Amino acid sequence: MAVATVVNWSANLLVALVFPPLAGALIDFTFLPFSVIVLILFVFLYIYLPETKGRTTGEVADMLNNEAAWKGKAYYGSTDTSTTALADVVASNDPSKERKTSEEEKEDIKKA
Repeated sequence: MAVATVVNWSANLLVALVFPPLAGALIDFTFLPFSVIVLILFVFLYIYLPETKGRTTGEVADMLNNEAAWKGKAYYGSTDTSTTALADVVASNDPSKERKTSEEEKEDIKKA
C-alpha cells in the first residue's frame, strides 16, 4: 500500500510541475501529451491484462500467477477480444478443475 501511495503522489507532483510550462507552450493543446499517454497505456493494458469479469478472487489469482497470463492475447493466437482464451488455457492447465459450460452454470443457478 505504501508503494502505491508513493507512486500516486509522485505522479501528482510530476503533473503539477509539468503542466504550467506545457500550458504556456502548447496553449490550446495542453492536454494532448496527457491524452497520448493515456491512449498508449489503454492499448497496453487491453492487450496484456486478462479479463476478470465474472471470475472469483481465487480464479483471478490463479490466472495472474500463471506464467501464460503475462504473454498477452497475441500469444494465444486469439482474435477474440474478450480474453476468454487466457481463462481457457489456465483452466486446461489445472486438471482438477473442470470449467462449466454456460448451460451448466444456468442450471446451477436455477437449482439454487
